[in-house]
Amino acid sequence: MVIVVSVLALTATFLLPHLFVAQDIARERGFEDRLKALVMTAEKTAAEKSTVVSIKVSGQEFRVVTKDENQEETVVQTESMPSTVQVGSLRVKGEDSTDAEFELNAYPNGKTDTASIQLSVSGKARSLDVNEYGRLTWRDGAASEQKTNESWEAGALEQRTG
Repeated sequence: MVIVVSVLALTATFLLPHLFVAQDIARERGFEDRLKALVMTAEKTAAEKSTVVSIKVSGQEFRVVTKDENQEETVVQTESMPSTVQVGSLRVKGEDSTDAEFELNAYPNGKTDTASIQLSVSGKARSLDVNEYGRLTWRDGAASEQKTNESWEAGALEQRTG
């Protein structure tokens, strides 16, 4: 009996910390999915209401907001970050942004501002890039440093002779 209890105690000592880490990872990945869904909600709301819809950051949460004709904001949806997730850096239209300035707009025509949201997830950098068509891409590492709103016409970089 003593041996069984000892084996169970040792097993619990080694397994429980790993279970908590697995729970944190699941919570973090779930937040990444919910953040992507938040951007898609902004795009859908912009199309449905034929108005510009914004995503803003406030403390530990992201908010989807609309503005009426008096510029009064109405919160459509919020998403709180887990305690293991922190905002690292924010970029909109290729420019650095603070939490207070960050405003990622979705337009009724289906386009969005380009943006990069860098999060610190359990101390590791993860970034969400949003292109002008609302395509969302998660990647490991720091937020994109390039101006993501630059584009070139096809063939503009190469002169062809015929």
